[in-house]
Amino acid sequence: MHSFSRFRKDSLPVLSRFSSGVYYFSRPQDYCMPMGRSDSCFCLLLRGEVEVRCAQTVLIARRGQLLYWPEGVPYHSFWKPENGLISYIAVYFRLHGHLNRREGAVQPGVFSPCDQFVLLSEGNWLRPFRSLADHYRRAGGLSAALDAFYTLYRQLTPLLPENQAFRPEIRRALAFMEENRERDFRMAELAAFCQLSESHLYHLFKQETSLSPVVYKNRARIRRAAELLLSEEASVEWISQRLHFSSPAYFRRVFRKYMGMTPSAYRASGGQRL
Repeated sequence: MHSFSRFRKDSLPVLSRFSSGVYYFSRPQDYCMPMGRSDSCFCLLLRGEVEVRCAQTVLIARRGQLLYWPEGVPYHSFWKPENGLISYIAVYFRLHGHLNRREGAVQPGVFSPCDQFVLLSEGNWLRPFRSLADHYRRAGGLSAALDAFYTLYRQLTPLLPENQAFRPEIRRALAFMEENRERDFRMAELAAFCQLSESHLYHLFKQETSLSPVVYKNRARIRRAAELLLSEEASVEWISQRLHFSSPAYFRRVFRKYMGMTPSAYRASGGQRL
């Protein structure tokens, strides 16, 4: 998984993580992700079927269909082989900022371009997706893979629903928590940054995100832990201390609660599991 910052002249978003590949499975798969993915994904089904359940929504994608997976949305996925095989092309990405279409400016923080699963209309996606994956796999092909990604991103994002528009104070709170994931800040500091009382911040935050500020802070820390597990040869003990968990054992329990697997299993999977 590559990490970098790249901003295009045509105001496309800054990427902080990006990878792509073609994946194969010969048996049914059943994945439960209580906190969702730590990045966004476009998944093109080549063979087989996947059923995704999240909240009150059930989506089913089959051969040739394209499914958008949002970052940070809990889900349960069920994969069924077709003639003994499941295969798909996935493009994983994480944004370091995104273009606010109303204001015409990039907002700070890490946000998904859409906050819900979407089964996109069928189209001729096979050639561009396979080309992107081939470029990414080829030595020296990262630049071409990025160009292919931005082309696809420009084509696909208009097909996604708009994210809900948060109040300015909540956008500030989200940006602050994303940018301070490695600090053990108190809610009083967050409230002061947003120029709100703690009780008012709690009320607005819960109203607009359906999460309390403390729960969002913990989720943001676990997302950071997931990034560190994939990008650095760091021990679980070191990551636990860096992110201010009380002990490695507690960190493992919290990580499993939110990610549905242990830190070591997540590292072994490469974070690519859908």
